[in-house]
Amino acid sequence: MKLWRSPTWLPERLKICREQLAWHEESWDVPEEQGKNLMLAMTEKYYTMLYQTMVHHAPLEATLEQVRQRIAVIEECHRPVVAIKRTGIKTRI
Repeated sequence: MKLWRSPTWLPERLKICREQLAWHEESWDVPEEQGKNLMLAMTEKYYTMLYQTMVHHAPLEATLEQVRQRIAVIEECHRPVVAIKRTGIKTRI
């Protein structure tokens, strides 16, 4: 068994580009009054924001354009996998 360390077996059109990405990491704590229940905290925050938007016409925290952009990125991330599956290429290990 041979371990392939580079995608040399891929056709030229499917080769993966590489780049260095800056890694950003943040954290936050669930408020004490929520009893450290993450689901409860996030659900309450979501519905409070939704209420403010529907009743008081406050802007949504995520705009439609931001959602479209995120979906486009997710779809782009899945595209090479779909292309490889469609071509019938199998990974070699």
